[in-house]
Amino acid sequence: GIQIGGSTVTLNNAIIDSNASYVGGGYYGGGLYSSGGSHITITNSQINDNASDRGGGIYSTNDSSFTLTNVSVLRDSTTSDGGGLYFDGTINPILLSNVSVQDNISNNGNGGGIYASQTSLHITKSSISNNLARSAGGGLFQSTNLSVENSLVVDNTSFIGNRSYDNGGGAYSSIGHTGKVTFTNVLFAKNKAGDSSYNKTAGLYSHASTQGSNTVRVINNTFVSNEG
Repeated sequence: GIQIGGSTVTLNNAIIDSNASYVGGGYYGGGLYSSGGSHITITNSQINDNASDRGGGIYSTNDSSFTLTNVSVLRDSTTSDGGGLYFDGTINPILLSNVSVQDNISNNGNGGGIYASQTSLHITKSSISNNLARSAGGGLFQSTNLSVENSLVVDNTSFIGNRSYDNGGGAYSSIGHTGKVTFTNVLFAKNKAGDSSYNKTAGLYSHASTQGSNTVRVINNTFVSNEG
């Protein structure tokens, strides 16, 4: 695929397809690997059918900014976390707008569609569907203990038909003492959670520290036919 380090890069009308980093050897970012304070912008592009150990489509660590607009992330897979997208330690909020994250698989980890750790994430006008995590967060897994005002903001987005073996068939969120999570106008439908039986939290699972001033807001959302 593509490797980026410490650079400002814009990709438009790109097709990143059928790439693989050495699966099983501890290699990350089948389609794209970025690190070292990079500023990444991807628009009107496809990131499909890639594979790696983490971040099947994209693996980003310690970047300055990352923006995806009008992008499809389809059928990517990992042996660990982040079947489609993996973000860790991004300095500025990650922005996903009009993104389709579909049919991605995290075979032995969290975040079948999207995995985000120690960063702030904003998802708007997007579709996250039919992703699988054999741990938590079928569609989305987000976890941070950073003191950021908006740890996770999701609006006008759908989570449909995702599956996790642990909690959060549609989405899983965990924040520390001062984080804030907001879901507004979001549809959770037909998501499933559990291994041999559906006995976990299927639609949205949110965990917040019992100390501090953290906030979780769920505003005008719809939950339909989730099984857990």
